[in-house]
Amino acid sequence: MNHLTDPARRGRALCLLLGVLLGGVGVLPASAGPRYTVGQTVKFDLVTADTRPLSSADLSDRVVAVTFWQSTSEHCLAAMPHLREVFERYTPQGLAMVSISVDDDPAAADGVAAMRGMEWILAHNIDQDKPINAQFFTGQYGVPHAFLLAPGGELVWEGHAADLGPEVEDALAVYLPDYASVVAGQSETPAVSQESAAAIAMQAYQAVFSSEPDFHQLFLLIESLPEDTHTLADVKKFGRSIARSLSRLDPQQQSNYDLYREAKPEVAAQLDRWLEKSRQSISDIDASRNQPSVNPAVVARRFEEAEQAEADGDLLTAYDHYRWIVNRAPASDEAVLAQDVVIVLESDPAFMAQRELAAQEQKARELLIMAQNYQGARLEDKAKETFLKIIQDYPNTQAAEQARIAIDE
Repeated sequence: MNHLTDPARRGRALCLLLGVLLGGVGVLPASAGPRYTVGQTVKFDLVTADTRPLSSADLSDRVVAVTFWQSTSEHCLAAMPHLREVFERYTPQGLAMVSISVDDDPAAADGVAAMRGMEWILAHNIDQDKPINAQFFTGQYGVPHAFLLAPGGELVWEGHAADLGPEVEDALAVYLPDYASVVAGQSETPAVSQESAAAIAMQAYQAVFSSEPDFHQLFLLIESLPEDTHTLADVKKFGRSIARSLSRLDPQQQSNYDLYREAKPEVAAQLDRWLEKSRQSISDIDASRNQPSVNPAVVARRFEEAEQAEADGDLLTAYDHYRWIVNRAPASDEAVLAQDVVIVLESDPAFMAQRELAAQEQKARELLIMAQNYQGARLEDKAKETFLKIIQDYPNTQAAEQARIAIDE
C-alpha cells in the first residue's frame, strides 16, 4: 500500500524535496517528524470548525483521511480539486475526511473552504486546546500532508495529500470491501420505517438546535430523509422546530446557511418542502383535542421565557419551562413545539445528568435554608440533624460543603 517502490512516486518525492530546499512552500520538510509510523494506532481529539467535539473513536468504523493544509499555500490550493474528487468518489464507499487548517486566521480558511467546496469535516489548529499538529507530529511539518487510517485507527499511509487517491482506494478495498454494496442495498430499500425517519428528523433538529448550527450535518441528513416520510407525524414535528431554529439565525449564521443552500440547491428545495409540510400540519394536529385548562396568556409567557432562555444558552431553564408547558397545557399550540425540544434534551445523557445535578443542588439548598432557620431559632439539634441529612443525601453539592463547615464550627 505504500507504493515506495514506484519509480514515478520516488521521482515526485525528489521533486517535492527540491522544492523545499529551493524555498518552496507547502511540502513536508525533510526534518519533519510524524508522531506515528505505519502500523501504529492513531488517536486524536479536536473541535471542528462548527464547534462539535470529534475524536478518532467517533470514526472508528470508517477509513479516515486526515489532511493538514493552509489557505495561503499554492501547493494546498493545487491539491484541492484532487481532495474534492477523493471525497465525492470514496465517501459513499466508507471514507471519512478531516482537514485541519494551520492558518492563523480561521476566517480566511473558512472563506477558501467555502469557495473550494470543502464539504467534509473541517477544523482549525489555532482553535484547539491541544493543537492538532502536535497530536500528529513531533517536529517540523509541512502542508499539504495527509494521514490515512484504517477502521480502528491504524495508520496505513502518510504522505503528500495529492497522492491520497490511490491509497484511499487500496485501503477501502482491504478494510471495507463490502461497505459500498451494503450502502447501495440500503438505498434500494423502498421505504424507511417511521422510527428511522423520526430518528433522522430528530438528528437534523439537533444539528441546528445549538447556538452554533451544524449546517453540513443538517444537509447530509436531509439528503437521507425520503420525501415520502415528510407527512409522518413524528417527522413533521421536528420540521416545525427546525423552521423555528432557522428563523432565529444571526447574520453570520444566516450567511453560512445561504452558502449551503447555494451549494446544494436540490437539498435546500427538499428541506423547504419538508418545512412546508410541517408548517401546514400545525392546523390539523388534532382538531378534536380539548382546550388547555391553563390560562393561554400564562402558557404564552412561559413559552417566550423558554425561547429566550434557549437563545441565551440556559438550557436548564428552557427545559423546565418547555416541560411545564407539555405537562400543564398538553393541548396548546405551544406544547406542540415545546415537546420537540423536550425530546431532544431528554435524549442527551450529558444534559440529563446536568439537570439531575441541578435538581440535587436545589433540594440541598432548600434543606440548607431550613437548617439555617433552625440555627436562628437556636434549635441546634434540629439544625445539626438537617445539616447531616444534606451531607448524607446530597454529598456532592455546594450546600453539602456549607453544611460541613457549619457542623465544624
